[in-house]
Amino acid sequence: MLLWVTSCGPSAVATKAKITALGNEGFLIEVGGHEVMIDALYVGLPGYVAPTEEQRVARESAVPPFGAVDLVLATHHHGDHFDAEVVARHLGANPRGVFISTPTAVDLIRGSGEYSLEIADRLHQVYPKEGESVHLEVADFVVDIVNLHHGRRRDPPVENLGFIVTTGGFSFLHMGDTEATPDEIGSLDLRDRHLDVAFVPFWLLEERQNAQRYLEAIGAATVVAMHIPALDAPPSYLTPGKDFDDLIRLLEEIIPGVVIFPQVMDSRVFEVGQ
Repeated sequence: MLLWVTSCGPSAVATKAKITALGNEGFLIEVGGHEVMIDALYVGLPGYVAPTEEQRVARESAVPPFGAVDLVLATHHHGDHFDAEVVARHLGANPRGVFISTPTAVDLIRGSGEYSLEIADRLHQVYPKEGESVHLEVADFVVDIVNLHHGRRRDPPVENLGFIVTTGGFSFLHMGDTEATPDEIGSLDLRDRHLDVAFVPFWLLEERQNAQRYLEAIGAATVVAMHIPALDAPPSYLTPGKDFDDLIRLLEEIIPGVVIFPQVMDSRVFEVGQ
């Protein structure tokens, strides 16, 4: 376990946390005047929700509400989660932002045409072994990072990180594109963390019995289903739903109270500790 500390002490307890959907698995989380953005600096891939050009430019230009992001995270390097040039432009425009992701993602930024020495010391690559974690404290965030595999059959394997983030008394889990089993998730002892929100890819939730096992292993107060395909996605992307609306209905039936953000830039406010 690695400890990297750049904070001055624990953050004050907040009362509310605002979560804004930024497309696919992208989110902006605002808590007590501090902001973290995850899987939100990307261009997109066909079949998945992506920002418009105007929305993307706003993010990479660090205009409000993206101008004061303390922590910029990317679970992996796929184009529906991350774009090296978009990240580099954002960091250039937002001098307070610290970027944490996989070695592959950081290497792509360093090799991009937008890379500069100005952002070099704010790029951090992390990739713990499965079963281990990396513990970081940066700004007013406590971040624990775990290796959540992106499927065992991929050759070569895809580096995918799970982020457990706490600030102002609010804690969340973002799982990226993991295909880890309920037992593998259970081995992380997430229930002991009393998570406020868990961002979970929808394919872990589409079958009732398996979904319950995942939810029991995670133990979060609220579950956000993410990576919901776009409205015009091919039918195979929407399985087991017959169409987009049927997939949403199915998820809401399996997981009462599940949060699904209908559009990019939709927001929801959560009470901290509720």
